[in-house]
Amino acid sequence: MSTQTSAPSTGHKRLKPHQLVIGIGCFIAAFTLVSGILPLFVEHTEKEVSRKVFGGIPGPLKAAFYTVVPAMLVWGAIVFAGRMKNWERGAPDRRRTTPKNVARRLADFRAGVYMRTLLRDAGAGLMHSMIYFGFLALLGVTTLLEVDHQLPDDLKFLHGTTYKAYAFFGDLAGLVFLTGIVWAIENPQAGIVETDEMDYQRCIGIQSGYLGKLTGVYTDWTPLDSHVNLFDTRVDLKDPWQFSNIIVR
Repeated sequence: MSTQTSAPSTGHKRLKPHQLVIGIGCFIAAFTLVSGILPLFVEHTEKEVSRKVFGGIPGPLKAAFYTVVPAMLVWGAIVFAGRMKNWERGAPDRRRTTPKNVARRLADFRAGVYMRTLLRDAGAGLMHSMIYFGFLALLGVTTLLEVDHQLPDDLKFLHGTTYKAYAFFGDLAGLVFLTGIVWAIENPQAGIVETDEMDYQRCIGIQSGYLGKLTGVYTDWTPLDSHVNLFDTRVDLKDPWQFSNIIVR
């Protein structure tokens, strides 16, 4: 009786997608942990116009933040990797980008990033867009603040006029995100709601605590007064408040 033995495989094992996800999650968790420990050993000089990271937050809460967040990041990566294992069971799809399909692939990517499917619904699309784009903006604001916090004093850039513009953008993104969250909580059964039919008074009520005093003044200004012919646009001189007088194509 003869037996056959298969030769050991000499090829390199490819990194599987779910393993890559775990690696990325662990890297982000380690970066977050180091970003909390490193400032303890580096001296920082506070600028006159800037934002103090964790200003007024007690030390124990800082320690809890930099302990819980890395652990949650690792846990989230492991859970998501478990779902990716199911996706790996299927046959690979032909998704190679070529000169022939690069325009279509970029258009599909843009549609996905811009949440085009949600924007088809006027009411829910607006609410989801406020949450989605508000969150992305706040994520960028927080990341930028943390990067500036880790830099040495001579390389810091979030101070003075730059910080004022940064703070304005961050506060505006926070208002957009907060308004979308509150609208979703208070209107779970609203169905399709046109943008013009949203309760603007409720939205302004949410934002007024952060915007401060709001004042409305009637003027004779119209979009035609500051219209600039940068492009070949269609201007309606009979009705200044037409959308065609505002949009830039």
